Amino acid sequence: KRVNVTMGYPLKNTLAYSFVERMIELQAHSRNKQDEELFYHIDVVGLLSHPYIMTTNREEATRLIDEINKNRVISVSGTLFEGDAMLKRVFSRHSGWRNLAIYLREVLSLAEGRAIESIQAEYLHLAATEIGKLMRSIDSCEFVRINVGVTTEIFTSLLRKHLQAITMPYTGEPLEGIQIMGILETRNIDFKNVI
Repeated sequence: KRVNVTMGYPLKNTLAYSFVERMIELQAHSRNKQDEELFYHIDVVGLLSHPYIMTTNREEATRLIDEINKNRVISVSGTLFEGDAMLKRVFSRHSGWRNLAIYLREVLSLAEGRAIESIQAEYLHLAATEIGKLMRSIDSCEFVRINVGVTTEIFTSLLRKHLQAITMPYTGEPLEGIQIMGILETRNIDFKNVI
């Protein structure tokens, strides 16, 4: 009954990672036209149908998806999401890598607060924490101080690579029960029975 898994679950296989990916794509394809924020319909429908949005705002998300599809809207205006605080925050446009990072962290924190399952909340929290760590790493780099700017594309590339390397550790007691570990972790153990 007592098991400790020393390996972690990759963050890239979670809904939190796909949520971050969808928000990055939304921002990459967004634009301003005559002081109006416009988003590409495929990115909007993809985010509205994401489980994090659907579990908390199912009726509103379904209504908006139906409206976009029925009217064959290509560029969706940000004013369409004024009725819901979370959707308004998700569908707001941000330029520059720092603003994008802050936006991602805020939306992940909002989704974490609305998460139904505790494991999903942990994944969202981990993703938001890692975005913060990446921001601090970029700020402390030498090339930022000598004004070799970081573009949004560079930031999103670094963010994707960073989040894909993160694993969520499983909880367990390392001193009791069965230890399940990766092959590399078995190199230094000295027990009578190793299976």
